[in-house]
Amino acid sequence: MALGIKKITMNTYRSPMFNHAIESFEHGLQHYLDGTQRSRKFALLHLDQAVELILKEKIVHLGKSIYKSDGTTLTLHESFSSLKSLDIPERPRLEEVHDLRNTVQHKGLTPDQPATEFYVKVLYEFVKRFLYEELDTNIESIIDARYRALMEGMPIPEINEVKTIFENAKMSLTSSEKILSGYAAMQRAVNFLSKPESGIRSFRSTFRSVASSRGFSREKIKPYLDTIMRLRNKVVHSEYSPSDDEAQQFLDACENILNFVGIIQD
Repeated sequence: MALGIKKITMNTYRSPMFNHAIESFEHGLQHYLDGTQRSRKFALLHLDQAVELILKEKIVHLGKSIYKSDGTTLTLHESFSSLKSLDIPERPRLEEVHDLRNTVQHKGLTPDQPATEFYVKVLYEFVKRFLYEELDTNIESIIDARYRALMEGMPIPEINEVKTIFENAKMSLTSSEKILSGYAAMQRAVNFLSKPESGIRSFRSTFRSVASSRGFSREKIKPYLDTIMRLRNKVVHSEYSPSDDEAQQFLDACENILNFVGIIQD
């Protein structure tokens, strides 16, 4: 049964450990949603760490210590023991993930896609439930809406907007309109992909950064960005009338870049 929106009753102050847990959780989701082979192992490492920290946050909320006599903190299994009064039906799966995480960490294993997808969904649903039921926190209040939408199969309005503008550009009547409208779609993509806290929305750097995080090299990206900027600048800064072939080159370059950053899927 879907969880309803619950009023936050906990203190709005969140501990450094809780904030670190949420940062790790988001980083894990970001790696998973990148969809690349090298990101799968980092997804599990970050998400497993987030689960462990969230469990420890609950232990502290119960007035217990997370420290052992030797000064080290509780392991995941010891955290479950400390929380034995709670019903945690996901525990067997979470322990499986933790064991897999240890193999990834110490032996460099890269889990396959089906296993990664299965465990990431288990971890996501656990964190969503546990935050709500045990820490009085709605996942909506702390996790980026884009990550939640992708994990829960909901459409992302900004991505659909980019796709719509780009499709309209391809159907424009003139080559100049195709280039100008196509560039508008790319600029909208930049606004979506940029991290708002950085305050920087550089066209080239945004696409390079996101595409690189998904496993595409700078050398692979550069020719397409060069084509986009060269033709766009010729149309904007002069009375140049591009040919149909140039407009198609521009649109093909845009489509490749949008594919590299995950907005358009092959």
